[in-house]
Amino acid sequence: MQANGYLLPAKEAPNHSLPRSGDGRGIGEKAKPSNRVRLNGNIARRKPGKRIREYWDIDLPGFGLRVNPGGRRTWFVLFRQRGKLRRVSLGTSRDISPATARRLARAKLVEVALDGLPTRKKARAAQKIRLLIFTGARCGEIEQLRWEWVQEPRLMLPDSKTGAKIVYLNRQAIDVIESLPDRKATGLLFPSFRNPDKPITLGIHWSKIRNCAALPDVRLHDLRHSFASVAIRDNISLMVIGKLLGHALAETTTRYAHLSDEIVADAAERVSGSIARLIGVAP
Repeated sequence: MQANGYLLPAKEAPNHSLPRSGDGRGIGEKAKPSNRVRLNGNIARRKPGKRIREYWDIDLPGFGLRVNPGGRRTWFVLFRQRGKLRRVSLGTSRDISPATARRLARAKLVEVALDGLPTRKKARAAQKIRLLIFTGARCGEIEQLRWEWVQEPRLMLPDSKTGAKIVYLNRQAIDVIESLPDRKATGLLFPSFRNPDKPITLGIHWSKIRNCAALPDVRLHDLRHSFASVAIRDNISLMVIGKLLGHALAETTTRYAHLSDEIVADAAERVSGSIARLIGVAP
């Protein structure tokens, strides 16, 4: 049985067979020669040819753009789900931008990857990932999380990489915890189905999810870095970010200082640009 996920046409194949959505075209119908490019606005504005042409994104496998001779351009995503090829239309280039189409394609691929997990494991894996995203906690801290440590709106961890730690829960994180079945006074939040005394290991599921989402180099720990990066963009100070992440030393948080510098530099650029336009010296 083949795993769920994207299916990209072979590089060397001049033609390939593709499944069709319910618009009357058969699965065995031959597609016209396609190009592998970085799909963006320039590609979407290319003049249509005399035949149907399909462009495939080089960054997100399975993400494509179908251009009809009449000028209609449709974003789509191609993937394998439960042993069958599926093609899902995401909308036309008139209705949605390349960035939006890419985001929708990536979200669909993640959904398909999760669908490949057994039902209970799928739900638990998704909940653990969401809790990592919303808290910025370390993977091991969430894997080993116990009910007796949940004291909303905080997680009171007796031990972590840097000793005892408080994880502050936002509304989204609390919703994840409240959605967990079989809440108990003690025990693991994410126990293994075979052995409730051991936690579910997320690494195996994450590998499948990130590959299907065309994020092969993204580690679970990168979700923690993303939490800090978003905080920087929201103008939260490094001191507060260090508190949220549970850094024992201020020096640990300074690794994100360059992101703060970039935001300030961007703001300076925008302000000076506005002033230049007001005084009539901007191009």
